[in-house]
Amino acid sequence: MKKGIIFDLDGTLCDSTSFWNHLGETYLKTIGIIDKDIDDECHNMSIMESSEYIKKKHNLEATANFIRMEINCLIEEAYFKKLELKPGVLDFLEYMYAHGYKMIIATDTPKPLVLGLFKRYGIPHYFIDVITTIKVKKSKEYPDVYDYCLLRMGLLKRDVVVFEDNQNVIKMLKDNAYDTIRVVDDPSEIDTSYALYTIDNFSDTRAYEIMDKLI
Repeated sequence: MKKGIIFDLDGTLCDSTSFWNHLGETYLKTIGIIDKDIDDECHNMSIMESSEYIKKKHNLEATANFIRMEINCLIEEAYFKKLELKPGVLDFLEYMYAHGYKMIIATDTPKPLVLGLFKRYGIPHYFIDVITTIKVKKSKEYPDVYDYCLLRMGLLKRDVVVFEDNQNVIKMLKDNAYDTIRVVDDPSEIDTSYALYTIDNFSDTRAYEIMDKLI
């Protein structure tokens, strides 16, 4: 019987994938530069590393640290004012909260940004906590952030299910005995190789029916 839910945020609950995938291009547009390749070139770089790369590639007068701060301002504006939860997510969270599920967030995104997003929807109280990879000092290639979530929830692995969009993370979770539900944007990506179930949205009844099966 599942008593708790661990949610990834970006790409799972929050419609932010496109924002992150085009962040470098978006920043450069604010200073009048068009560069459609920059995000591919900066893939897997930190924001500071990306800032240094952008400065060097475009021979900018601004320091890399100043560029980093401007990019961080774009990120803050997105979470505090622009980004939205995916369709159906709010109703699903309200339903799970009303039915007594313990819920928590496991994410790479800094906690203040997550709370800024949730405050716009009036839902911070739905979650026991927001646990970040920054806090545990390990990426999602490792189970540490999810293990910490269990401690905060006071539950065992068998008591929880994880909603996550990244297939590599889901494989890691399966290898570490976590039950997962994968969230995809494209129905053609539905694949239960590692996840117990896959859903392509929260707007229909499938997500609710899956949770009923896990009780």
